[in-house]
Amino acid sequence: MPKTLNKRKLVDTIARNLNHTIHRTHISNVISMFADDFLIELEQKQKIKIGNFCVFWLETSKPRKYHHLWERRVMLAAGKTHLKIKLTQSLRDRIVGELDLIKTFAGENK
Repeated sequence: MPKTLNKRKLVDTIARNLNHTIHRTHISNVISMFADDFLIELEQKQKIKIGNFCVFWLETSKPRKYHHLWERRVMLAAGKTHLKIKLTQSLRDRIVGELDLIKTFAGENK
């Protein structure tokens, strides 16, 4: 699985894992429906817990100050909404246990 994932790569990976028994268009439609319903549900409840996996919630950051160049004054920008994810402890331990830190950070000091 690649480090970054877009919808096309996700659809290709799922189709490959299913031995191409389901057409890519159907897989893409299911992913789109899931994402749309997930976002609607998240906006309504503000928190979604998926057992044995993680918790998703929306968090709004505080407004920040910035310097507006044209008006030549400090202005206040609205806070942004961020999606936060917290993995369950068992899944976090499993992921951290499988990390190879030497390989992960090998190219940083070059």
